[in-house]
Amino acid sequence: MKLFFLLGIMSLIETSMAQSMYYYFDGKKMPLEINKEKVNILIPKEKDIATFNTAYPESMQKGIIENSLFHGAVLDLEKENLKNDKDLKNQIAKQLSLVKKTDLLILPVYVTQQGKEIIETNLLKIKLKEKKDTLLLKQMAEKYHLMILGNNEWLPSWYILSVTEKTEGSSLNVANSLYETGLFASACPEFSFDARECISDPNFEQQWGLYNAQYPGIDINACQAWNISKGSGAVVAIIDCGIDMEHQDLKTNIYPISYDAASQTSPSTIHVAGDSRNHGTHCAGIVGAAINGIQVAGVAPESKLMSISTRMLLSYPIDFARGIAWAWANHADVISCSWWTPEDDAIKDAIDDALLYGRNGNGCVVVKSAGNNDGGAVTFPGNYRPEILTVSSIAKNGQLSDFSSIGPSVDVCAPGSAILSTGVENTVISMSGTSMACPHVAGIAALILSTNPYLTGQEVRDIIEQTAQKVGTLPYNNASDRQNGTWNSSYGYGLVDAYAAVQAAHCPNLIISNEIISSDRTISHCGDINLENVIIKAGAKLSIETPGEVIFGSDFEMEVGSELEMN
Repeated sequence: MKLFFLLGIMSLIETSMAQSMYYYFDGKKMPLEINKEKVNILIPKEKDIATFNTAYPESMQKGIIENSLFHGAVLDLEKENLKNDKDLKNQIAKQLSLVKKTDLLILPVYVTQQGKEIIETNLLKIKLKEKKDTLLLKQMAEKYHLMILGNNEWLPSWYILSVTEKTEGSSLNVANSLYETGLFASACPEFSFDARECISDPNFEQQWGLYNAQYPGIDINACQAWNISKGSGAVVAIIDCGIDMEHQDLKTNIYPISYDAASQTSPSTIHVAGDSRNHGTHCAGIVGAAINGIQVAGVAPESKLMSISTRMLLSYPIDFARGIAWAWANHADVISCSWWTPEDDAIKDAIDDALLYGRNGNGCVVVKSAGNNDGGAVTFPGNYRPEILTVSSIAKNGQLSDFSSIGPSVDVCAPGSAILSTGVENTVISMSGTSMACPHVAGIAALILSTNPYLTGQEVRDIIEQTAQKVGTLPYNNASDRQNGTWNSSYGYGLVDAYAAVQAAHCPNLIISNEIISSDRTISHCGDINLENVIIKAGAKLSIETPGEVIFGSDFEMEVGSELEMN
């Protein structure tokens, strides 16, 4: 089937600008504005989509456009210093190494009244008034030089069409004209758009670790996870050079107490780490920057951030050990460690205690950066014991970061190259390192515990490992000492997946049925509890601990002298 390419951008936009921009919805005109800084580029399916990658590696939103005739992307003209003029098509055709300009379709990008971006494509759709109107559809398609692509058995009245090289005007213009004939129940352009319900913080689009528009699938699926959990109720300790606790994107999420492990006093302070004071604040923002429309967002944007500061330059292992001990003793759920030390017994003891005694005996989740040894060994304490979640770093394209340490202690990988997050004094900055990968995983642990606070630390670690996405080009293999799937020493179990993790952590109802309780008993559960045919005998006490509801069946019975307590 021959594929057709349309008008140049200028003639198309000039035609559109000559009339009020709109499309029809429910018989009403829906106003649109053209986004002059972006255009939609389409090339035929038989052309190599890789030309986009080499021509415009950073400013293309690839994967936005895909249909039976074309694939393409949205190009940011401002980033490429391109002018939206009559020569634009020539410039882009040359850059994409297209022999013929006709092998290129350039279409507008619009903004709705709600500020949402929608992208014009080659497609439009028409709804017939009656089944017999298929003949009328064919006649109008011939008149407007449209290609009928077909309909669907579940929506038999709706037909998808494509404009061709002979069509006068865009899919928007043609759809409007067809609707205004009064011959069809509906006619509208088939826009492309990003359907994910996410957030509007101004710098969010640059946070590729949360949402990677350039390389779809190479991110942690934060937007989907936030439909289930944003981390409320979870406390993440950031042991680092200190957090700017007045930062506008962090202050609403700062835990009420903090600690300076170097001076052994509260509150925490900010220590200079080399030539930078930003390290701790940057890691904190990756975990828990609030969704507030100001700057950036964190992985767990409603979690609490516990600031534990220490010297990152001329530091001592005992300070880090104190920080870990203070964190679990003061109710941290997750401990994020983006640093290394020499092998040290005090740090071993502090980690052992956090894993054993933290979270009232359920165990803290301790997350550690793998290290920046350019493919060398994982740094201590990431290699101390398997219960520590050790994280290597990947770049935006899904490949292992050049600087990342690897080895048998790596459990998972996370975004770590060119990560945008908070800096001191209300700034946002980009930093790279496994230091940035570590808090992505700490944030996911917070999302999991917010979803199901009754999980043990080991169960949280298992969920993170079992739900990881396979990325990179290296094979993943079975290993006798690895129980949570296939693994390799560079990516571990793969790229962490926030959405899959919180889904796995979701708590089902607990049903207690056909039981006689004759002695004191405590039932703790993360969700609703159903009691069916349960009898509490005289002298016995049933204590129920749950954030959910307790549902009593009609056959629930308490004898005289029994007791029921619910928390």
